Amino acid sequence: MGEIPIDLQIKYSPWNFEGNKGLCGKVSGFPSCGGRQVCGVQLQFIIPFLIIFIPAITLFAFIILGSLFLFKRKVKNSKIVPRSTRNGDLFSIWNYDGNIAFEDIIEATEDFDIKYCVGTGGYGRVYRAQLPSDKIVALKKLHHLEFEEPTSIGSFENEVRVLSKIRHRNIVKLHGYCLHKKYMFLIYEYMQRGSLFYVLRNNDEAVELSWFKRVNAIKDTAHAFASLLHTNNCSS
Repeated sequence: MGEIPIDLQIKYSPWNFEGNKGLCGKVSGFPSCGGRQVCGVQLQFIIPFLIIFIPAITLFAFIILGSLFLFKRKVKNSKIVPRSTRNGDLFSIWNYDGNIAFEDIIEATEDFDIKYCVGTGGYGRVYRAQLPSDKIVALKKLHHLEFEEPTSIGSFENEVRVLSKIRHRNIVKLHGYCLHKKYMFLIYEYMQRGSLFYVLRNNDEAVELSWFKRVNAIKDTAHAFASLLHTNNCSS
């Protein structure tokens, strides 16, 4: 059934094909294949075309889908960064490159070695760091357990937001901050003589601090607190 092959048409006589229903071709006594021949010719070109182009189209589709997947993944990771891997705006006030500043701090403190610690508080330690520019800063680094809690991260961001807006002579200047998957700390102006608490605990230092100076320190502290409260109320 179908078209009689050309080589068979040449080799055999028409009577050899008699009795076979459904045959067609350029043989005497048999109908012409008509459209079937055209379809056969078309298939000869279509099949190689499909063999070549279907794999190519499939490969192209995989490339497009892969590119879209990587793009979505990159966008998703960029949204997660503020909570896990961000060194964002590390020195936003100084306009330094965040990554370079972060590396400088890690190198200056030898990855926060205890020998650079100059104070300890309830939420973390304070380190002294001398940067390549010879500028000395104080780093208030929170304990690791503190920034595992979402509320701690929120408190940290609130402190940054409030302190970054304050310009007061009795409040230590905030230079920048770091919110990282491994570290979370604030970068303050370094006070050479330490905190008032340290001075009062040291007998030699306390002698130099007369009562007149202490009263002025209390007044200055009150002004600083008032400024903090005012800034906090305005921001909220």
